[in-house]
Amino acid sequence: HEEANALLTRVLDGLATVEEKAGLLAWLEENPSERGKVAEQISLDGLLGVALEADTGSSFQNRLSSRLAVEGKRNILASISTVLRLDHPAVRLALGPLFAAVAWILTRWLLQEGDEAGIADLSKASAVSAVIALCVVWWIVGPLPIAAVSLMPLAVFPLLGIIDETQLASSYCHPLVVLFLCGFMLSKAMEHCGGHRRLALGMVRMIGGGDGKRLVLGFMVASAAISMWTSNTVTVLMVLPAALAVIDQSRGSRISTPLLLGIAYSAAIGGMGSPVGTPPNGILVAQADLLVSQGHLPRSLSFIDWISVGLPVVVILIPLAWLWLTRGPWPSSPLRIAPVGPWTKAEFRVSLVLGFTALLWVTREDPYGGWSGLVGIPTVKDSTVGLLAVIALFVIPAGDRKESKLLSWDHAATVPWSILILLGGGIALGNAMVSTGLDHAIAAELGSLGTMPLLPMVALVVL
Repeated sequence: HEEANALLTRVLDGLATVEEKAGLLAWLEENPSERGKVAEQISLDGLLGVALEADTGSSFQNRLSSRLAVEGKRNILASISTVLRLDHPAVRLALGPLFAAVAWILTRWLLQEGDEAGIADLSKASAVSAVIALCVVWWIVGPLPIAAVSLMPLAVFPLLGIIDETQLASSYCHPLVVLFLCGFMLSKAMEHCGGHRRLALGMVRMIGGGDGKRLVLGFMVASAAISMWTSNTVTVLMVLPAALAVIDQSRGSRISTPLLLGIAYSAAIGGMGSPVGTPPNGILVAQADLLVSQGHLPRSLSFIDWISVGLPVVVILIPLAWLWLTRGPWPSSPLRIAPVGPWTKAEFRVSLVLGFTALLWVTREDPYGGWSGLVGIPTVKDSTVGLLAVIALFVIPAGDRKESKLLSWDHAATVPWSILILLGGGIALGNAMVSTGLDHAIAAELGSLGTMPLLPMVALVVL
């Protein structure tokens, strides 16, 4: 270290010979942890000049060049951000009204036909498009909390005479919002009793065994299965502690990156499997209800309708993601999963409630039962089943000495309320588009897509 510091001093002073520069670079190659300290005293481009002069070989020079290019791009982006002041709260706040004004002008310009485009009042339609642009931009750049932005339709639309407060308030208590609330509370009960860890590790043991590749698959299947019933973020937080324990046990193995990426990818993939897996699913189901009320769809999307399409997608994508993440040779050293111990009464009872709830959701309508029609209560929806399950969690004792229940309000109150308000805000924006005819006008402008073949049309919409 003393010799290296002396060499570095000579390089900085311009006194080092070519051999000394080559020696310093060779020492840096052997001691990667020291490169950061050297970089504090000599820039990357200066280090590249030293490497070129010392004739260290193309591989080391190429690595320095690529690092210099990356740092250059970062500096350019930082300069742009500094010039535009995008990191300043006032600028991010001003972007919302700016894009809202652009949306208002474009709507007035593109939809001048008024009634011919299906719009009775172009002024209201323009106002709705402006509010949508305002909310979307503020959701993206984040000058205000997401929940605060999501309440914007409830405050603004009555002022503009677009929708009355009663109709808007129903958007924030839409059956789908209630269904998500029930899903969050069910997951809180599972998290409180520790059943989520047992469920995840049980699947990992069943699929993964001790092989590295199969272990990654086990964690991915467990993450996808849990993510079908709760949010992607909560799923990762549930599974991550067990994954970190495996990574800590397998130091020096290549399992860490595929395992962590696999959990993240499979949580996102699993969220597509059910209506409550992720908020965008819920918004689509709510919009389908609107289309039913307008006569554009024969019936609403039920739980089983979604699973019939979403679950096969999950089943296909999980193995593909696993094969991609675990490609190449793997070490054959076995890995062990720590035991989780015997079942507790709370774990068993929460799992029983959750399993019975999922069964009722799946069999509520045909073709897998249709019990709501058989018993003469077709008005029962998935949100009703979820509410009954949540109430049961508040009633059923946990079986411990504290005489507590499976779910307490202290734990239930920690659900992500901002996501629920976000869902309500999205539904309110959709209702405003429908009430002003803006949705029909946009559909008319995009009518040319209907003449395209199905596969390119779907690809274009997805992109």
